[in-house]
Amino acid sequence: MQSSKKIYPSAYLYRLEKLMAERLKPGANKEEIDARIWDLFGETWAVMFTDLSGFSRAVE
Repeated sequence: MQSSKKIYPSAYLYRLEKLMAERLKPGANKEEIDARIWDLFGETWAVMFTDLSGFSRAVE
């Protein structure tokens, strides 16, 4: 017997999939759902680039 339920390692994946499915429904308030997704899962990151090989000094 095959089960149609998915096994999630954590509840956050279930919540995210549920919100994404809700967002795909016709007539869904996408802005509100996007805000909820950002509130639950959003993070601000920084990217640092370092040129350890000196490539940027040799290129004009």
